[in-house]
Amino acid sequence: MNLNMMLESPKMLLNFQKKAYDSWVANFGFNPNSVNPFDWAEKTLTLQQDLIQESLKETLKAQEVISQTAILTQQQLWDNYFGTLQKMGIEVIR
Repeated sequence: MNLNMMLESPKMLLNFQKKAYDSWVANFGFNPNSVNPFDWAEKTLTLQQDLIQESLKETLKAQEVISQTAILTQQQLWDNYFGTLQKMGIEVIR
């Protein structure tokens, strides 16, 4: 491989990458120079806040269901326990 070819290879690779990127951007109709970084940051923060709020709501709903299930299970356990004691003839004071 000659020296000239070695020096041209990185330039050719860079040129290929630039053309591939430009082609990709053109297909999406997106102009990276038209993006306002402040708008982008604001939209990103708003999206993150919305996702966190939605996640928090779903987590709280799940915790509520788990707590209600635990309470009902304990209630059934104690009702069955005292019912069994009554069937055995043991006086139960509630």
